[in-house]
Amino acid sequence: MPQLVILAIATGLFTGLVILVFRVAAPFEIRSLSEIPFIMLAGVVIGCLATAFIMLIQQFAKLSEWPFWARALLAGAITGFAAITTPEVMGIGYDTVNGAMLGELTIGTLIGVVVLKSLSNAAAVGLGLPVGLIGPTLLIGACVGGVLGILGGQFQPDAAASIAFYAMLGMAAMIAAVLQAPLAALMAVLELTMNPNVILPAMLIIVVATLVTGEVFKRKPVFLTMLTTLGLQYPPNPVTLHLQRAGVAAIMSRNVERLSFIVKRRLAESAPADNPRWIVVETAPGDLRCVLNAADLRVFLDGEGVEEANIHLLRMPGMRKDVASIDARATVEEAQQMLNSESVEALCVRRMNAPMTEAILGVITQDDIDNYREVD
Repeated sequence: MPQLVILAIATGLFTGLVILVFRVAAPFEIRSLSEIPFIMLAGVVIGCLATAFIMLIQQFAKLSEWPFWARALLAGAITGFAAITTPEVMGIGYDTVNGAMLGELTIGTLIGVVVLKSLSNAAAVGLGLPVGLIGPTLLIGACVGGVLGILGGQFQPDAAASIAFYAMLGMAAMIAAVLQAPLAALMAVLELTMNPNVILPAMLIIVVATLVTGEVFKRKPVFLTMLTTLGLQYPPNPVTLHLQRAGVAAIMSRNVERLSFIVKRRLAESAPADNPRWIVVETAPGDLRCVLNAADLRVFLDGEGVEEANIHLLRMPGMRKDVASIDARATVEEAQQMLNSESVEALCVRRMNAPMTEAILGVITQDDIDNYREVD
């Protein structure tokens, strides 16, 4: 289903944009079979470029913890530098694509647009700015296709196809490699040109570019890559979905008692009377230190020779677990993430009853989560 959605969106956008705004100056067909190896080599180049583009987005996305103003400032600085150096990177870029297809841009300008547009768009997308991705990808592909078309014409002046032909192939290959949607790009080229002769060269460059990005460099589609970089998973793991359906209050151990880390013997003896599972040990009211197995406290109090008036719960023998707090509205999946990421072995489930007043509803451990998985 996700692949079909990507196919439909990419096909519609690619075909619609090209038909509406791009002008084609030459027929789309190869002039000699000797161009086939060059087209396959172009696919390798575009596949490597698409991989570099996706990796750039990944690297910038790692800065997502920065405040928005800092991310926007960095993206703006990169875009400003690109605009000063190569003004053709600014705007939607359709005029630049038309210039590439008509052969109006020099090879130096085309290379500058490819490099700086990739850098500036990757920065904007990766840093979380509300910008597009399809249009810039088409622009990058058209410019690198124009470069390859110029080079092909220099090597084979009498047999090479038009620059517009290579610019169109470059757009299709770039969008196919970045989105990992080769069928969408191939259908778009065929619908645009209405020329069956374009199928072979388009298929070659699209398939090669997609394989280089997806199989050689093991890159996922750019949208899935961005989700992964941000800590999201698609498609969701069934276990994760299962843990997200329940709240921590549903599986926590409710039999708990709260005691100070130094407690009078009388209070220590009365605490296990209700058969709690855990004793929440606090160094100060609300300052959680650990949780203590209540059974160990019973054994200690029943032992011979224990005559202290005050019991030090952090020094007595027993199983203690380092603890952190979690809100009662959290899901089991959030609790699992906290247990995995923080150096804690248990979580105290808290609920705010009144301003500056919190109640501890229970304790959740990894055993509780594992039992929930097995039961359901």
